[in-house]
Amino acid sequence: MQLVPKMFVDSALCGFSKEFFAIVFASGDQMTGAAITPRHFKAVFNMLKSNIDRYEKIYGEIKIEAQPVPSPIQMGDLGGGLKDGDKID
Repeated sequence: MQLVPKMFVDSALCGFSKEFFAIVFASGDQMTGAAITPRHFKAVFNMLKSNIDRYEKIYGEIKIEAQPVPSPIQMGDLGGGLKDGDKID
């Protein structure tokens, strides 16, 4: 385990098709990803779930707070609508 390159992950994305799940881990501008068969992805999920359960028994519940996600499209990008600094009467 000590020889495996490590990256602190601060975000992750996941998607799927019929043939595979794709997962991408990101840290700043670095990313790494994997394509995994559904069967292996479920095995990874079960392993992660088991480890989370064990962790929470020792250290307590991991709380997840919803983070606001800004829309990638802002009203100003639509060629009309309000722009930063516009006043609403």
